[in-house]
Amino acid sequence: MSLNHHPTEGVRLLIELQETDDGTIRYLGNVFTPDAKFTYQISIGDEGKVTLEPELAATEEDEAKLKKMTESIARKAIKDGGQWPERILRWRGPGRG
Repeated sequence: MSLNHHPTEGVRLLIELQETDDGTIRYLGNVFTPDAKFTYQISIGDEGKVTLEPELAATEEDEAKLKKMTESIARKAIKDGGQWPERILRWRGPGRG
C-alpha cells in the first residue's frame, strides 16, 4: 500500500532514522507540499546541533520548520539519554505553526 504524504494545504514533515554511529545521528528528512517533495540529509552532532543538507531545497520557511522539528526531537532524545525515534511524521498548516 502506497501512502500519499502530500497534504492538501500546508506541509508534512517526515524524518526517518538512518544511523547512530560515530557520535553523529543521521536522518533522512522529507518536506511534502501539496505538489512537491523535498529531500534532506540531516545530521545531529553531539550537542544537538542540526545540519540540513538538501538534495532539492524547499522554501526557507518550510526548511526552517523541518529544522525546528528536528532540533526539538534532538533536545528530547539527548535529555532521555540518547533514545532516538525511528520515524516522526508531522503536519504544519494553518493554525498549526
